[in-house]
Amino acid sequence: MTKKIIVTILTLIQTATFVGQTDSLRKPEPGRLGFGAEIGPCSGMFFLTGDANDKLNSGWCYANVGLVASYKRIHFDFQLGGMSCTQKADLQFEPNWKKNNQFGSSNLQLLTGYYLLNKKHFNIVPFVTVGATAFNSRPDSTGAMGASTNLFPSYSFGVAYDFKMNLPVKKKNQFPGYEHIVQYMYFRLLTGAYPTYFQTPLKLNGGMYYINLSLGIYYKGLRRHKTKQT
Repeated sequence: MTKKIIVTILTLIQTATFVGQTDSLRKPEPGRLGFGAEIGPCSGMFFLTGDANDKLNSGWCYANVGLVASYKRIHFDFQLGGMSCTQKADLQFEPNWKKNNQFGSSNLQLLTGYYLLNKKHFNIVPFVTVGATAFNSRPDSTGAMGASTNLFPSYSFGVAYDFKMNLPVKKKNQFPGYEHIVQYMYFRLLTGAYPTYFQTPLKLNGGMYYINLSLGIYYKGLRRHKTKQT
């Protein structure tokens, strides 16, 4: 009788050990949190509409720099950016905002998006932004003093397209079955529109469409599955 009890106990221990090992060998999954950064220095273009197109020139200098974070499929980008062009005509906002002045904007905004498509080499992220914008104008001459507006609320919406280059992981840091983790460099084609960009405070009807190309790096680790306790 004692012998049967001992054999039964040993069998149960082996079974529990096997179950625990099977669970621990499950592949880890991408973590929930990710972070990164991107920069696009004057690497975009913009097109103006309405009254804004009558007063300002569309241009080839749209820039942004951002700190990226994500939670599951939600994407956040804390951006500083803006545009630069010349004035086609005088602006009534202030007497010294004259034709041929250098004109620009500065944006501080939060981009919030969703990973509609998230593949190994490609992302599609629809987004909206909310933030604040200031405009400035100055004569195109050396040492000339310009003028700037205060910060005013602004918003935009658009789609980001990411072309990803996955980075290999050192052997000592690899998980079983994984040569890569969610760590990559990417080129981001950022497309969007500010429908009422110039209405406050310049009182110009019309908005701005923009395209920007930036370079970034992103990291999201893998999380292990905990071994079940039996």
